[in-house]
Amino acid sequence: MVPMHVANHDDANHTVRVSVHAHGDALLDEDVTLAPGERERVTTLATTNADAGTTYRVKARMNDERVVRNVTVTKAAAERGTSATLVVTDSGGLRCDVAASP
Repeated sequence: MVPMHVANHDDANHTVRVSVHAHGDALLDEDVTLAPGERERVTTLATTNADAGTTYRVKARMNDERVVRNVTVTKAAAERGTSATLVVTDSGGLRCDVAASP
């Protein structure tokens, strides 16, 4: 399983609209409001196919900023400690980071 978070690295409060879809089904569609420095877990992405993995379409919106990214979760990715994080940058931008634990 791959945890998905939203993190605010800016010095102001921000609300991020987060949507996650898989196989055409909406799994998550909610607003997440974060104070400066706050981080919140919003869902866990799991694979339903250990060999091929499961691909999730992650969409995030904050004001005029938009991020769309496909995240494929495999058994190997989960074992590496991979996580997905929507980040409000210190300049008020928005990005999606997917990385394995060091």
